Amino acid sequence: MSLSKNELKMIAELLDCASNEFSNHSCNDYDVKNTPDNKKLLIDIVKWNEGIEGDPLDEDVIEEIENIKNKKSKTITYYDWVLMSYLAARCQEESE
Repeated sequence: MSLSKNELKMIAELLDCASNEFSNHSCNDYDVKNTPDNKKLLIDIVKWNEGIEGDPLDEDVIEEIENIKNKKSKTITYYDWVLMSYLAARCQEESE
């Protein structure tokens, strides 16, 4: 069963609200399992985030994510509020 456009819109609003709240926490770490799909997602999020900020793409961050598999780490740590902002934007896009 797919989510309705209304459900996606509500999820987007809730995630956006939570993202704003979480960005004010002293610790913004969220551990994501180190899988090829999650690494690709995080790289997409880095590109998306820097695109909306208008900043040049930080290739060092992308390279760091890509190289994590070589460190045999089971997780990748990234900012929780950025993840929520990205997912909120994606849900909002899908709800339109």
